Amino acid sequence: MDFSNFLRPYLVTIHQIETTEGRYEGGVWVPGGEERIPFKAAVVPFNDDMLQFGEAGTYTDNDRRVFTYRKLKDGDKLEIDGERYTVFGERDFSFYGRGLKIYIVRREGDASQ
Repeated sequence: MDFSNFLRPYLVTIHQIETTEGRYEGGVWVPGGEERIPFKAAVVPFNDDMLQFGEAGTYTDNDRRVFTYRKLKDGDKLEIDGERYTVFGERDFSFYGRGLKIYIVRREGDASQ
């Protein structure tokens, strides 16, 4: 079963945030920065049933599901619509499309406490 055609209309561009380390160039310290790597994904909020009964505890209105073929890992940082999120869970949906994953992400800041 190929799920990619179903996802295509819902794909948006989001960014994976990778922090680069500082380095010396010609004896001068150049501080590290952030690199924004764009990729396509479908971002979906949780429905009311999932907010109450998630496997990782109770989800909040600030959590999202990210459907993508890109490989992510727990702790990765994402930027979605100008907001920062952290990946904290993964579901393998390759049965519905080779390499398709669903990642659970939590918005950073006051909402994540």
